[in-house]
Amino acid sequence: ETDGLGRFGHSALPVMLGGATYQINVLLGTLLASYLAAGSVSYLFYADRLVQFPLGIFAISAVTLMMPDLSRQAAEQRLDAMKASFSHALRLVWFVTLPAMVGLIVLREPIVAILFERGAFISNSTRLTADALLWYSTGLWAYAALRLLLAMCYALQDAYGPLKAAAVRMVVNLGAGILLMQCMGHGGIALAASLSAMLNVVLLTVMLRRRIGPLGGWKMLPAAGRIAGCSILMGLSVHGLNSWLAVMPGSGTAIEVGRVLFCVIAGVAVYMAAAFLCRSRELRICWAMVFQRKKIS
Repeated sequence: ETDGLGRFGHSALPVMLGGATYQINVLLGTLLASYLAAGSVSYLFYADRLVQFPLGIFAISAVTLMMPDLSRQAAEQRLDAMKASFSHALRLVWFVTLPAMVGLIVLREPIVAILFERGAFISNSTRLTADALLWYSTGLWAYAALRLLLAMCYALQDAYGPLKAAAVRMVVNLGAGILLMQCMGHGGIALAASLSAMLNVVLLTVMLRRRIGPLGGWKMLPAAGRIAGCSILMGLSVHGLNSWLAVMPGSGTAIEVGRVLFCVIAGVAVYMAAAFLCRSRELRICWAMVFQRKKIS
């Protein structure tokens, strides 16, 4: 019992420090934005909240569901089962987050306008917030993968590896932010955050490969390609539909909300149809999970 408490204390500190690096990155981005034009801090804050919404719903839920299985498989040294669970969860999370990423990029301006454009938040504020949302959204796939990779590390009782990777990410985020804000303004700070998250994914993947061997990335490529292709097709369809609806007569909040909702529904339909034609296994799994309420192993 004492040994178990000691192991917990030994792991808790680096886990807490690793979690704190996200808040430190946010603080660094805020400090950098404070040197830019007035309002830059707010543009980054609002854009970050929109990106965190799909991430919090899907990626965190997936980690919560898979963590007990990962911990049990790690304790039993069933590394192949761990890799299979990770691959399964990552494909499902990407199946949802990749189209969400594309949707946020394509509909960024009308979404920001509907949610925030009132009072002192004028159309120029909408445009500048949408710019930040664009660059934050490009890293959504990495943010999602990062949550699952961290779950793998913690299941293997490796708390110091993620802490080291997080420290590197923090330094890169700061350096890239300083460089990119010179030519891109607050959008450069958002892009730096996305690029540093991608680097963190690479670092954790390399660490895990060294510890437990290949994670099955080559086997995931066909699924990732199908998901990306369906997402791009959906994005092109939604962009065309949104451009067509934008020139239609009428204005007002109700019409704007209806236009965005129609684009979202059409986008979901196109994505599901494309995934069905591609015989996507992830679509069948999600369908069973949502409508048949079966536990998918």
